Parts: sequence; C-alpha cells; structure tokens
Amino acid sequence: MTKPNVPTNNHQNDNTNTSDGDNAVVVAASVVDPSFKNNDETKKRRALVQKAMWSEARTEAFRLSIGALALVASSGINQRVPKLLGRLMESPVTTNTANDNKQRITTTTTTATTTSDSYYFVMQIVWLGTLGGMSSFVRTYMMASSQERIATRLRSKAFATLLLRHDLEWFQSTPVVIQSTQKDDTNNNNNNNNNINNQILEETDSSNESPSPSSSSKAKSSTTITSTGMTPAAIGVILKDDVDTVAQTMTTTIANIIRSSSSCIFGTYSMLSINPQLVGISLLVAPLVGAIALASRKYISKIKAQQQQATMDAASFVQERLEHIYLVQSSNRQDDEIRQYQDVQSSLLRISHRVALANGWSMGIMFSLGTSALCGILLQGRRAVQANEMTSGQLTSFGTYTFLLALGTAGLVRGISEYRNGLQSAMRLYTLIMEPTTSTTVCTNHPSQSLMKNKKSQVVEKETVQSLSVNKVDFSYQSRPSRQVLHQVSFQLSRGEVVALVGRNGSGKSTLASLLTGMYHPSNGTIDIQSNDDNNNTTSSSSKRTSLDDIDRHCQARLVQIVPQQPVLFNMSVLENVRYGRPDATEEQVLEALASVHAKDFVLDDLEGQLQYQVGRNGCRLSGGQRQKIALARAFLADPVFLILDEPNAAMDTEAELALNDTLQACRQANRGLLIITHRAKTLDVVDRIVVLKDGHVVEEGTLTELQRRHGNEFVELMPELE
Repeated sequence: MTKPNVPTNNHQNDNTNTSDGDNAVVVAASVVDPSFKNNDETKKRRALVQKAMWSEARTEAFRLSIGALALVASSGINQRVPKLLGRLMESPVTTNTANDNKQRITTTTTTATTTSDSYYFVMQIVWLGTLGGMSSFVRTYMMASSQERIATRLRSKAFATLLLRHDLEWFQSTPVVIQSTQKDDTNNNNNNNNNINNQILEETDSSNESPSPSSSSKAKSSTTITSTGMTPAAIGVILKDDVDTVAQTMTTTIANIIRSSSSCIFGTYSMLSINPQLVGISLLVAPLVGAIALASRKYISKIKAQQQQATMDAASFVQERLEHIYLVQSSNRQDDEIRQYQDVQSSLLRISHRVALANGWSMGIMFSLGTSALCGILLQGRRAVQANEMTSGQLTSFGTYTFLLALGTAGLVRGISEYRNGLQSAMRLYTLIMEPTTSTTVCTNHPSQSLMKNKKSQVVEKETVQSLSVNKVDFSYQSRPSRQVLHQVSFQLSRGEVVALVGRNGSGKSTLASLLTGMYHPSNGTIDIQSNDDNNNTTSSSSKRTSLDDIDRHCQARLVQIVPQQPVLFNMSVLENVRYGRPDATEEQVLEALASVHAKDFVLDDLEGQLQYQVGRNGCRLSGGQRQKIALARAFLADPVFLILDEPNAAMDTEAELALNDTLQACRQANRGLLIITHRAKTLDVVDRIVVLKDGHVVEEGTLTELQRRHGNEFVELMPELE
C-alpha cells in the first residue's frame, strides 16, 4: 500500500555533509532536527532566539517580578514546616514518678508546657497556611496571566508575519532544498544592529544570499539547507502548541526552576545546620541521580522533537485530505485514506511510546535511588539519636528537609528539561516570525513595517493612472526555477479599455493575472503603472512610470483587483464579504455594488437575513453563480482602476452572463481598465483587443476582426467556431 504523501524529516544524516567551519544558517532543519545542534551557527541562532524570548518576557517584567517574589516567599514558608514538625516531636510528655508530690508537680508543669506548645503549633500552622495561600495565589495569578498575555502577543506577531512578510508563492510552496554559500566573515559582520529581530533576519539573509560574480572569490563553502514553505496545518500546530509551550517556558517553567532551586538551597542550608554528616551521606547519591536525570532528559528532548514533527505531518495529512474531500469521496478512496492515516498515527504512537518508556525508566530509577537514599539517611539518623548526637525532632526535621530537597531536585531537573523543550518550540516559532521576508511590497501603515528592510514604498494617486504595462516579463516559480512559466511577455492595458486574455490550459494566464495584482513578482522585466503628474494634463511629456513592486501594498489594492475563477468567500455575512476590500463602505454603497452585478434582487428577496445572511465556509450556502456575483460585487465596491476577471462566466447561468455584459459596459463608463481571461468565444464580441498566450509567450495580439483574418494561427485553433 502506498504510504501517505506527507512531509517527513529528511535531515537526520545531513550533518555528514557539513564541515565544522560552515556558517550557513539552518533555517528549518536545525529547528526540528537535533542532529544540527552542534553547528556553530545554529548555536548562535539559538542564543538570539533566547534573547528574543527574554525580550518578550521583559514586557511582563512587573507581573513576573511580583510572581517571583511571591514564589520565593512561598518557598521560604515551606521551609518553615520541617522545623515546626521537629519542635512538635520534641514536645514533652507526661511521665510517671514514684513520688506523688513530684508526679503532681511534673504533670502540672508538663501540661502547661504542652498546652503552650500546642497553641504555638496551631498559631504557626494558621499563620503559615494563610501566608502560603496568599503567596500561592499571587504567584499563580501573576504567572498565568503573564503566560496568556505573552501567548496572545506571540500569536499576533506570527499571524502578522504570515500576512505581511510572505507573498502568495511562499504559502503555495512546500519545503525545498536550496544552496547557500558562505561569505567571507568581513562581509557577514558589517552590520552590528542591536535589534534582536534584525539580528536574526540579517543572520538568515546572509546565509541565504546567492553568490554573485564579484563575491564568488570570497565564498568558502556551500551547504545544502532547507528553506521556504510551510503547510497551513504545520503553521496551525506552531500557533497552537508551540506558542503555548514558549509562553509557559517564559513564565511557569522559569518560575518552577526558581522555586526548585530555592527549595534545594534552603533545604541544604537547613540540613547542614542540623547534621552535616547526614548531608554528606545524602550527597553521595546526588551525582548518580543527576547524571541519570540529565541523560534521560536529553534523550527525551530528542524524541520529543521527532514527536512534534510527526504531529505536524499528521496534521498536514488531515488538512490535505479534507481540502480535497470531493476527490476522495468521488474516487471511493475513503477506506484507503483511513488506513493511511492510521499508519501515520501508528508512527506517531511509536514515537510517543518511546517518550513514555523513557519517562517511565527515568522516574522509576530516580525514585528507587531516592527512596534508598532516604532510608539510609533515616537509619543513620536513628543511630545518631541513640548516640544523643541529635534529637528525634531534629531527625524528623532532617527527614522532611530531605524529602523537600528530593522534590526540589526533581523539579529542577524537570524544569531544565521543559526549558530545553520550550527552546525547541521557540526555534520553530521564531523561525516563522523572523524568517526573511519573501514579499517585495510593504504595508507602510502597519507597525510591523519596522521588520521590513530595504523596501521601497511609493504611492500613486489612482486619479492620475493612465495604463498598466507589462514589459518583457519572465517568471518561474521558486519551487521550479528551471521551468519558465512566462517568457518575454509584453502588453498594455489602458483605462476604459476591455482586453481579453486567451490561451490553452497551462499557458500562463492565471499566473500573469497574479503578477498583475502583485501576488507574484517577475523574475525579469517589469510591470509598470503609467500615470500623469497633473490630473488635468494628459500629455505624454508629463507621464511617469512606477514599478508595481515599488508601490505600497495598500495602493496596489486600490489600483488592481481580481475576481478569481474560484471566488473566495469567508464564513461571514454577505455584507462583510462584499465590503471586505473596502471595510468603511456603507450598506447603501454595498447595495449599489450588488445592483451593478445584478445580485441585489437575489440577496434581498431570496436570502433569509438579506445582507446579514451567513454564506458559510467557502460560501457553501450559495450556488456557484451566486458566489461569483458576490465576488464581483466586492471587486466593484473596491473601485479599482484595473479589474481582472478570471473565467467570469465559468459558473454563471444565462441571466448572470447578461449581467456580465452590463458589467463590461459599467467598466467602460467608469473609465476602468478590464482584463478578461476567458475560453468562451461569445465574450470576445465585446472586447477591444485580444492577447493570445501560448506556452508562456504572447504569440498574437489584435482585435477580433484582425485575428479572424489570420488563418491557421493560434487564436483560430483556440476558437474554431469564430473562423
């Protein structure tokens, strides 16, 4: 049976190809594969991630400080309990004497002393219980609230990074292997920026920089690394599990380490003050317990990294099958997919079993050693009591301190292990947050702008725009750089003009549309916006060209909008979906946009709730034609200078096609440039010009009449009914 096609961790043996002097930053593999942990650059990256973690924790300095003080107070209160128990054990008891008078005097004195000690003991218990409860409340509240606040900020940062720092191709890519050439140290250390985000970005940028002819002589070595691409399911796991783990590491885990350390320090000091010889006996077993604990935790951390990767693989598998559930059910492959998912879960279960087994062995061995050590200490303490070297109360206190010391030691080892696991999660999370940007456009009005480096940002007033021109554009996907999708493509779209883009499937039409909207960026060539400096001056002498990649993203969205072949609707109301591209639009403006695409009637008459009707996930509660109309109304409401319709009549009925013709006329009247990607000959009757694509090349361009006269050309083969 074929194994599921899910991402796997293929870097376990990559370290054999990496020399000690390599300075390439392992962007993804080092995060999930412990085999990279000895790489010098990975250690440097880990240190920067730790700085970023502490920087994030400092934003909660006040709450964490209060929580830490309450924690230390709670630990100190706990250390008072053994002394109190020891004093209670040393309280005098009633003794029998032969002399009645002496017995009465002794009994009276003993009773008074016992009453006094009992009262003291009760008051101490009440006092310590009250203070301990208050300290625990303050510690728990401060740490928990800080943890949630940190987690909220980290999720917001990660989500903002996904939307602002990556273009469409990054989301459509899967992890690929690329070559990274190390630069001379003098080139890598030019910029000493104190900003932690920029440090990690610069570190990654320098490692991913491709060698130029001028710098090739300075390159020392080349390393194969993993870069780019992360499935939505893997991102979801990071946003859910890793963020929680990192936030817990910054707060609760650090607090537990401090508390356990305090218990160890206070307990050791108290034990030394009671009987140093017994402390020496207890310390004999400490190195063995510590060595076993560290070895087991190190092994467990390695397995947990594999467990986390397997979890992301399983989530990616489920996401892919559910996204294509129609194909699964139509092909009757449900049983096969269930078996394959069971195989994925079985693999995850085997890894989880190894984690549980390692935890069991570790806890069992440490418990046996700890119990043996405690029994030995109590046995030796009993001999000391018999020799009058210590009292029974001191032995009780010493035994209790030993128990607290064992708990503190176990907590310290567990805290260090949790911190290591948290650091692994932080490496994954901050790789996502601080990964070099793949977007060449900038949103200047967003606070994350500070993370963008060396990006131009220009604003073009839409009233001055005259045309959109494509100039000798080449394009290849990053996942397939050797395959050129578009080659030397050139054409122009002017305001008020309707242009049809036709071609066979796979000729590059939709890719070109994505380039025009700024979702992709040309490998070579430019896409320019031609505008006039003066709104009233239309002479060519005053016109200027601005590259689309240099224009602010907000401005790009106001210039070019697209209605894709498969319209996207969110699980929101009709009103929210229509004004998604223009959130400040009024209901009246939304109704006008719906009316312009003949969608107002069905929204007001057929939908329960009208504009407040919930369309469902991906618009599942609407028909294909209705979804197309809603998407078209959304584009009209955004009022772009240029509008692109990708197969607009693919899911439309006759009435909707008539509405499309009205839409074309509305674009002309609004002086809006319109590019229609179509396979239907009927649509070509109303266009001004036709551009024909073949294998990524523009092979023909002209009016419908001109192209019909050229017998045997590509256009006639595409539209034989027009011949």
